[in-house]
Amino acid sequence: MATLWQAGTGSIGLHPEVDRFLSSLSVDKRLLPEDIECSAAHAAMLGEEGILSTSQADALVSALKAMAAEAAFGSLVVDPSSEDVHSFIEAELTRRLGDAGRAIHAGRSRNDQVAVAFRLHILRAYDRAIAAVRRAIAAILDLAEAHTETMMPGYTHLQRAQPVTLAHHLLAWAVALERDQGRLADGRARADECPLGSGAPSIGIHLSRASEDIALWVSTEYGFASLGDAASTGSSIMPQKRNPDPAELLRGKTGRLLGGLQALLVMQKGLPYAYNRDLQEDKEVFFDIEDTTVASLGSFAILVSSLAPCVEAMKAAVADGYLEATDVAEYLVGLKVPFRGAYKATKNLIAAAASKKARLPELSDEDIRAADPLFGDPAFDPSVLRAYLNPWKCVLRRDQPGGPAPSRTKEEIARLRSIYGV
Repeated sequence: MATLWQAGTGSIGLHPEVDRFLSSLSVDKRLLPEDIECSAAHAAMLGEEGILSTSQADALVSALKAMAAEAAFGSLVVDPSSEDVHSFIEAELTRRLGDAGRAIHAGRSRNDQVAVAFRLHILRAYDRAIAAVRRAIAAILDLAEAHTETMMPGYTHLQRAQPVTLAHHLLAWAVALERDQGRLADGRARADECPLGSGAPSIGIHLSRASEDIALWVSTEYGFASLGDAASTGSSIMPQKRNPDPAELLRGKTGRLLGGLQALLVMQKGLPYAYNRDLQEDKEVFFDIEDTTVASLGSFAILVSSLAPCVEAMKAAVADGYLEATDVAEYLVGLKVPFRGAYKATKNLIAAAASKKARLPELSDEDIRAADPLFGDPAFDPSVLRAYLNPWKCVLRRDQPGGPAPSRTKEEIARLRSIYGV
């Protein structure tokens, strides 16, 4: 099939190898629905402006609508010999309508056609990604709502830090995706100017971090959760194992998303303004980012829905590692002890407990008083401190906005459900 720009030039044509190299059909045929829609709008405008007769414009619009229906049904197949999807549409219109089909390009270049169709596709890609984010948030909220009173250790540096609730941890995933949804909405508003898909690598990083949590939780070493068959695989030689393959692959997909963003940025860094053929390459990268993002969000929602928290294992983990230590320091600060003095006294109390292989609340009055001079003050009551260090009470005290207390996590779940309707 002759290219549009060769018509009437008498050119012998491109070398076949160069022709294959320049062809974008394998990628941009994905723009067929949007390109047909944009062409129909353009044809209607040509008729309204008197550039084409009403009958010509109506014929073009009717033929394009028929082509859109056929494309949706799968019966309209792009001719593989076409230079690109845009050339195919004009050729197909010409085949169906004769000279009227050749009139579709009046008032626009193929670059105009590419830009408009691709931008329309980008807007719809953002909509698909936003919908997928909402489904992922819904899955997280369903799990969190069932575990507002499930206690577990909070971690820093992969070390047990303070008692929190599972709902509190899960809501950190949800709120990260909420920020991503905002970035997608911003990106959608700016899609006509800079369709880089930068919201997708943000999303990818958050899914990767949450997937790492899941991979750790379902490991034998943590044992905080198990995964159902819908989101885990078996070992080929070890029948006792269930592997969190979706979580691991989600971590890997993030590298692909970040690589796509880098490719788009590098592609544009040295381009002069206006159209350059380099930009033919942006569509393949964008489509890959789009597909990877939407598929990753869908798999993540299934992964979260398949999680079965091991409540007793989480609760037991809270009893190990002196997670009440920060509360000891906070208690002393509440008694007007300077924080550094409170910190030192707490360390001494932990050392005393470790020497006896005991938890802090298990220490006797004498053990507590002997640990540090601050505890030896006659006005200090070890029994009050012991009651203060009940792990569940530690959780309940943290009822500030964003805290792990059930009242706050329920409040946050309700807020997110009301915003996203999930």
